[in-house]
Amino acid sequence: MPAWSAKESSPWCSFGALWLSCWALVTFFIGDIPAIEVGAAFFLLGIGNANESTGLVEVGGWFGLVTAVAAWYASFAAVTNSSFGRTVLPVKPLGG
Repeated sequence: MPAWSAKESSPWCSFGALWLSCWALVTFFIGDIPAIEVGAAFFLLGIGNANESTGLVEVGGWFGLVTAVAAWYASFAAVTNSSFGRTVLPVKPLGG
């Protein structure tokens, strides 16, 4: 009996592509800017996995890393600014 290959089935049978695409939709429905950025990374990764496009997966990975660095900076700035009681690290206010 031959081994099963994901390349023989439809691309949406890949769990990685399916779940990344579902998470992209969930984060887009949240509606705030950080969630939309994460959703865009999930969307790029999901479509890249579905099409077996290593270039698109790499772009999605880099986009996710940039989003993660921005989130780490924003959280570090919020804690630092709150601890010192003044603006030490500048951040753009949310919703403004």
